Amino acid sequence: MAVAEKEEYKDDVQMPKQRIEQTVEISNIDACKKHVIVSIPENVIEEMFQEKFKELRQDSPISLDGFRPGKAPKKLIEKRLRPQLAPEVMQILLTGSLHQIVEDNNLQLLKSPDLDVDKLKLPASGPFEYDFEVMVSPEFELPSYKGLQLKRLVYEPTPKDHELEKRRLLLKFAKSKPKAGPDAKVEKLNQVEFEIQIEENGQTSILPITTLVEDQLAIANMVVVDFANKVVDAKIGESRALDLIPLDMDTLQLAMDKKQTLNFKVKGIEEVDFPELNKLILDHYNIDTVDLFEEYVDKMLKGRIELKQVSFYRDQITKLLSENLEIDITSELMEDQAKQMLNRKILQMRELGYDYDSIEQMIMNYSKMGTAWIERELREQFVFQRIAQIEKIEPTERDLDAEIEIIAKRSNESPRKIRNQMEQEGRLDALGSILLDRLVIDFLTKEGQIQEISIDKNLTIDALGV
Repeated sequence: MAVAEKEEYKDDVQMPKQRIEQTVEISNIDACKKHVIVSIPENVIEEMFQEKFKELRQDSPISLDGFRPGKAPKKLIEKRLRPQLAPEVMQILLTGSLHQIVEDNNLQLLKSPDLDVDKLKLPASGPFEYDFEVMVSPEFELPSYKGLQLKRLVYEPTPKDHELEKRRLLLKFAKSKPKAGPDAKVEKLNQVEFEIQIEENGQTSILPITTLVEDQLAIANMVVVDFANKVVDAKIGESRALDLIPLDMDTLQLAMDKKQTLNFKVKGIEEVDFPELNKLILDHYNIDTVDLFEEYVDKMLKGRIELKQVSFYRDQITKLLSENLEIDITSELMEDQAKQMLNRKILQMRELGYDYDSIEQMIMNYSKMGTAWIERELREQFVFQRIAQIEKIEPTERDLDAEIEIIAKRSNESPRKIRNQMEQEGRLDALGSILLDRLVIDFLTKEGQIQEISIDKNLTIDALGV
């Protein structure tokens, strides 16, 4: 949902000063798509023309060839100016009409109506009629959502967390070179490309990942503990059998009884040379001193932890409200919303400070996962949108600006550049939906019963997936 979905027709065009009399017929094409037929009577069209003529006369006397200013007959003026005003009158009527349809019928639009405005014209006489198809959120019975029993993640950052965050900020300035030859081996803090062999339902699939070799490897709420020591000295082409242990999301402890042993095959190794903190790096982050940079690292780490806390709340809420909910999600809807769902994932990773290589890898991985994850994301989004609709929760432009500011700081780019980039890439709607989720989460936590919980002492905050 966009930041102001129901207001999307207001942004660039004048709205009617009063409600439009119109006849609207809505029929279901399927659970997520509607066909809308609209008819606006001739008298309403004429009233709008007369309003525009009145505005023109009030602005300045209207001149026509052969007449003194203000002396041309009213009927002649209207006849001459009507063709020029028709596109504007039609746009005002269309804007008000669409807005009323959304408001009066409580439609939760997933995208703008499939309507080719360039092919529409006001008739010389008779009603203005048009029709369109539109994607909407499916109807479903929302369970009770107030008073939920939720757990709040409590996490105190350690010096190790500080070093990990600092390394993440310095990685973009690091230089790397491939390690080749028969003696090339994996070392700690090398960048290594792995292929993970996954056996599921009698089929084998390959998941490629590229990661720095550190103490912990986290993949979507699953963890390889003591990762570095288990892969050090591995050569290109060599495989290591590693235990991938799920994080129990109820207790935030490692579920040792559910571990999977997977083969991690080394496909490539790069030696990474991390730079010492210097003036070039400080200038890049607009920071004057080393001490201030260390403070900046702590600030970025705090922001990452807060986003992980929000994500943890969201996982609990969606499990409680949407896991067993019957929502009819069509294949057409999933195909239509795939890009939007991917944009959400990209923005979530950018907020958490992931580099572009990690984001590209994530995109590649999701592209191989079919549609199951899209259906899950849509179910969750529909639940949050419905709560927002009932409780009249809606992000503001100020909320949007603040979120863009966070992403800008993590990317070390100007907010203006980030906004322009999002507009060009069509990601502002995705950011709006993320903000809406966050506001709903704030509401539900205030209404809920909260218990504090800590993550396994052997893990860092990154063990929690995005």
